[in-house]
Amino acid sequence: MRFKVGDRVIENGMGHGTVMAVYDRKGNYAIEFDKNIGGHDCNGLTKGGYGWYCLERDLTSTNPTIGNSRLEFKWV
Repeated sequence: MRFKVGDRVIENGMGHGTVMAVYDRKGNYAIEFDKNIGGHDCNGLTKGGYGWYCLERDLTSTNPTIGNSRLEFKWV
């Protein structure tokens, strides 16, 4: 699985959202989108109308990364 709960993602047709659950081992995720997409609530995992199950191949991460590691910032 490429994404974890809490990761921010983009689905090209629906916009920005947050991974709320890894739905199964086939790469399906419950995504809560930032706006009402006319979806559903992913069986109570998202707000009504904001949820949709998406395939991993249709999602792009918005988290800043280098390789497979997330960047960490320290203000000095």
